[in-house]
Amino acid sequence: MRIHFCLGIQLTHIPYKTPPAPDVMSGVVSLYLEAATTAIPSIQGNRIKALAVSGADRIPRLPNVATVTEFNAELDPNGVIGNSWHGVFAPSGTSEDIANKLNVELIKIVKTEEIREHLRSLGLITTGTTGTVLASGMASDYAYWGALIKKLGIKAE
Repeated sequence: MRIHFCLGIQLTHIPYKTPPAPDVMSGVVSLYLEAATTAIPSIQGNRIKALAVSGADRIPRLPNVATVTEFNAELDPNGVIGNSWHGVFAPSGTSEDIANKLNVELIKIVKTEEIREHLRSLGLITTGTTGTVLASGMASDYAYWGALIKKLGIKAE
């Protein structure tokens, strides 16, 4: 599949079953998209060069790497393309009382300096939110990506 971007470049999607980093490092592939958590060691080891990060803000662990929006605001107007989040889920039958207690304790853990620093070292930014905020974010992402998939005519093979 060929993809044309606003930057005037055309890319060919190459579906990899394994991480493509070795092929990028050896020059077989020109670029790839990767999560910061796994790319940071290769970036800091000068094995690959970071061109941009997604999301609304620069990643503290990569302060000299600009966001996609800094290159062209039209590429990611809301600062959400490629942004990721992590959630903790319980079975649907879990009582609200138990879910709320778990949420309170998880937020306490995520907000400790030790955990925050560890997650920052991986390129992650901690928030610690409620289940309602997580559900709202999931619904927003679903609507955004669903509309984009439909607009681009992407179909499962």
